[in-house]
Amino acid sequence: AIRQQLSSTEDIRRVRRKVPCTIPEIWMIEKLASLDEMFSESLLTGK
Repeated sequence: AIRQQLSSTEDIRRVRRKVPCTIPEIWMIEKLASLDEMFSESLLTGK
């Protein structure tokens, strides 16, 4: 019974966490990450 509860909570946690599955989602996340890096670098060098 305890093992079933543990496995069921892992399944719930797995479903709740959103992971980019499609290529457009992965591309968007990479694009946003590169934009964040670009802006943070320009702010640091601007000082």
